[in-house]
Amino acid sequence: LSVLLDQVINHLHVDAACLLLLQPASTWLEYAAGRGFRTRMIQQVRLPLGEGYAGRLALDRSPLHYGNLLAMDPNGHQRRLFAAEQFVAYY
Repeated sequence: LSVLLDQVINHLHVDAACLLLLQPASTWLEYAAGRGFRTRMIQQVRLPLGEGYAGRLALDRSPLHYGNLLAMDPNGHQRRLFAAEQFVAYY
């Protein structure tokens, strides 16, 4: 997972990236690995499939890009995480 994260950051020119893995028995996405985060908040991420940005992406299996997070209205946990990390875009 470390090699994959390094490649994602280098090739996509992003500041941070994380991998959330689907737990098939529970249909939840759980944090598996991350790089470039300022806080440890990302390590607590646990999303039901279909909820939050990553949960919808995993359910729809389609690319997702929000170029201006300030114009979006993420849910409470995402709002706190994005503010703490000072994110402005989400892929």
